[in-house]
Amino acid sequence: MNDYSFLIDGKKIYSEKTLVYYDLPLLFVCYDNENNKYLALCTDSDELSYILVMTSPERIIDMLDQKISMDCIFKESTHKWRVKSENSGDIVKIVNSFEDDELPEKGALFSLVDVSNKQYLK
Repeated sequence: MNDYSFLIDGKKIYSEKTLVYYDLPLLFVCYDNENNKYLALCTDSDELSYILVMTSPERIIDMLDQKISMDCIFKESTHKWRVKSENSGDIVKIVNSFEDDELPEKGALFSLVDVSNKQYLK
């Protein structure tokens, strides 16, 4: 088992905060060794497929505070990847955009299930 979640462009991406969990982390915040922030969304839990974007702590807070929709944070990023995790390593593809069926529902706001999410990054 690796001590990191993904390997993107030679950078180890570590899980920092799970926002939604159901049998495995579905939506979670990550960071790299340069403290860049990422948001990852599991799009297929059987295949361990994810979409991942580099974002800022401020945009994550905006999402948690329901100032922006969850799909917005994935659409607005200029650094986007599709990742399929396999035992032999991650299969990573740089993308310009995501398919609508990969994204959270258009306009859907993050709902606080866990109050610790509200305090995250504040």
